[in-house]
Amino acid sequence: MGQWFYAINRFANYALFSCFVCYAYKTMWNRIILFIMGKFIMSNDFLSRLEQASLFELWRLRTVIDKYMEDPYRLMQVRARLRLGQKISYFESEENREIGGIITKIGKTRVGVKHLHDQKNWNIPFYMLNIDCIPTDVKMGYKKVDRLTLKVGDKIGFVNHRDNNKEFYGTVVKLNPKTAGIRLNTGEHWRVGYGALFYILDSEKELKAISEK
Repeated sequence: MGQWFYAINRFANYALFSCFVCYAYKTMWNRIILFIMGKFIMSNDFLSRLEQASLFELWRLRTVIDKYMEDPYRLMQVRARLRLGQKISYFESEENREIGGIITKIGKTRVGVKHLHDQKNWNIPFYMLNIDCIPTDVKMGYKKVDRLTLKVGDKIGFVNHRDNNKEFYGTVVKLNPKTAGIRLNTGEHWRVGYGALFYILDSEKELKAISEK
């Protein structure tokens, strides 16, 4: 009887260890796959395919994605990985950038977050959390400024053709459907169309040059 008990106990321990190894292995590969998917989704090829899709095709894709985001099993998986006081980042679509914060409250489908940069508290859904550190920058095959690539906080410039083609430089503070809200170094606020903007390659030199004029 003792031998059978010993054998069963060893088998149970082996099975438990095997399950743990399989889970760890699966989790590792899931993270690797998610990282690769992040690079693929933000790739030129994928985005160019989206640009060619019809409005109906985009709508159909959106309905499928919405169902996945509401999947109880996926929500449960995310919730299991969250802890109070945990540092996280989430993607803010209106600002087109990631924002860092600390978890202050965990609900069934949403989480309370305190921003690191301004200490403001926000309540956001789980699907906005980037807990797998997936790349979020959109990399297009051109340097043109548009709504997909520009982020709040970016340093940009533009030419005012009504003021003897004078160049202005500032920081993006808001992204609108057709224009970007720009705060100049003088404190003035402008709304400029995306097509008129250009990236500043060396913002420190540009800002220094402007301040010396």
